[in-house]
Amino acid sequence: MNLVSTPLSYSYENQEAQIHYNQLDHLFFITDLQDFMGLWTVSTVLAKSNNIIKERKNKMILEGFKKINEEQITRVENTLNISFPLDYKDFILSNNGMCAEGELGIEIPLNQEVIAIDILYGIDTEIENCNILEWTQEYKEDLPENTLIIGDDVLMGFFILVCKGEDKGVYYYDHAYNLEGSDDNGNTYFIANSFEEFINQLTVIE
Repeated sequence: MNLVSTPLSYSYENQEAQIHYNQLDHLFFITDLQDFMGLWTVSTVLAKSNNIIKERKNKMILEGFKKINEEQITRVENTLNISFPLDYKDFILSNNGMCAEGELGIEIPLNQEVIAIDILYGIDTEIENCNILEWTQEYKEDLPENTLIIGDDVLMGFFILVCKGEDKGVYYYDHAYNLEGSDDNGNTYFIANSFEEFINQLTVIE
């Protein structure tokens, strides 16, 4: 796997509350993270997001898999010898993944191409092909150190999370070479500096 783009310098410092509210209209799902951009509590943002979701009756309400506990996360961390970043651990505890089925997209900064998300994997979901551990173990030899496979798009490219190091962040791993420009010399594209940033950039695909 070769990283064909380097992390961009995003500025996610505190901004005006009105900006956050405007951004909610482009978000279909807000995770239960500790704080949203440092201004509103998660409960406030989630309530506003849910109101927007209810207004979009033609859109699917996204749900995660069954709830799990910290012990189950610790077991996966120990098996893979990887420590989950706090924001990702909070997401797994709260939602344990997400079924999007193409309703949500994320833009690759390098080429502005929007990738349609299918599944964000969970832990012990009891659903075939929806578990972080199985996918990460299967592709372990192809992944950088301290990296999880956390989901896929509708074309079965992978979203990966580099948990620490200078390349930490979320990337799109185009292992099937679906994107123009992907080849043996470069098929992994930077998306976000953290999982929280990744979630905040999700948009509804009309």
